Amino acid sequence: MAKKKTKPSESGHAVSLRMKYVGSPEVKPAFANHMLVQSDESMVYLTFFQAQPPVILGNAEEVRRQVEELTEMPAKMVAQVLVPRDRIAKFVKAIAANIESSPTLREVQEDRTESNNTPKP
Repeated sequence: MAKKKTKPSESGHAVSLRMKYVGSPEVKPAFANHMLVQSDESMVYLTFFQAQPPVILGNAEEVRRQVEELTEMPAKMVAQVLVPRDRIAKFVKAIAANIESSPTLREVQEDRTESNNTPKP
């Protein structure tokens, strides 16, 4: 359920309204495997990128030459979100709570813990 927002009424009294989240056909999901976080005095900038390694083909010598010639890997910006500094802590807590409540991620974490506690031969 969405949290309620408060706004002043014509009489000056606060009125609570439930937030209704509405999708937008212009906003498309994008895959991002790199993220950059920057900030200034009022905003935190979350910039998401999709980086794809270059295609490298050929025999061993050709592959070696192509790899040696690489100087950078392009990362295409797929989204940027600006969050006011005074809201970023809640944003981070919401992400952490979502990860903690995810059964799939919790199972992976438990599996890692169990494998770390398993005696080694």
